[in-house]
Amino acid sequence: YDEPELAYNRSRNEYLVAWVRDEVSISQTDIFGTRVTRDGIILDVPALVIGYHTTLETAPVVAAIPTTPDNGGYMVAWELHYTASDYDIYARTISGSGSLNPIVVAANTGSNEMMPAIASQENSNQYLIAFTRYYTPPFTNTDLLGRVASINGDMVANEKQIVVFSGKYSAAIGGPGGDYLVVCENSQSDGTLDIVGRIWGVRVFTYLPAILKP
Repeated sequence: YDEPELAYNRSRNEYLVAWVRDEVSISQTDIFGTRVTRDGIILDVPALVIGYHTTLETAPVVAAIPTTPDNGGYMVAWELHYTASDYDIYARTISGSGSLNPIVVAANTGSNEMMPAIASQENSNQYLIAFTRYYTPPFTNTDLLGRVASINGDMVANEKQIVVFSGKYSAAIGGPGGDYLVVCENSQSDGTLDIVGRIWGVRVFTYLPAILKP
């Protein structure tokens, strides 16, 4: 068991914890999870089987959307290692009652899609999944892209670029106006690393430096 991630659902006053389970006997890693109450009671025994494929699955990330009165829901996104040189981003929503919606593919090209981040937006009842695309040679750039999903897990729009040429290790959070802020590591031409961000949502994209070295 490793790579734990979790999110809090305010309307249900509970958490969803996701992790990677190493299935040693069948040489694969899969994504499992469980809901936990504020009192520490585990609600899903056995654990929810979120992602279970014959290829490796790693790097889960979790977000929650609270709804009225107390339903809410969660989304888990993760890496699926389709081949040793072709990683994809898969995702799945989970209702507040613990029922699993179908798995969806957020990104699957011939390049590697890796390092997912996820954020929820309760004003629109949507999730934003951000991920890094490592282009296959001769390209060396690592674009940061994003894609929006509904509260039920349906992909509602095509992917869009957030940071071009060098965007890795992203983090995302929903804002108060139906938008998101996504930040990531960005390599500069002189070899230094900065943290940059971009607003995604109801406003026009605004590129901004978040942390720059003097």
